[in-house]
Amino acid sequence: MTPAEALKGATVIAARAVGLEARVGSLEAGKAADFAVIDAPDVNQWLYHLRPNACRATIVAGRTAWEADGLRLSP
Repeated sequence: MTPAEALKGATVIAARAVGLEARVGSLEAGKAADFAVIDAPDVNQWLYHLRPNACRATIVAGRTAWEADGLRLSP
């Protein structure tokens, strides 16, 4: 299983399995937006970049809850 497949399995496929795909599981308008921004070059590399300080930001309920120093996600 690739890192991208693992991420999909833990998000959109998991939401579908429990009947919540209309509300969670993917980043789409109208869905709950809770996610972490990981410092990695692409979706196939994210798993290999989980190390101290790899998380650059967290988003909870669509709002920036935390940003790493020097990162600005919102104006």
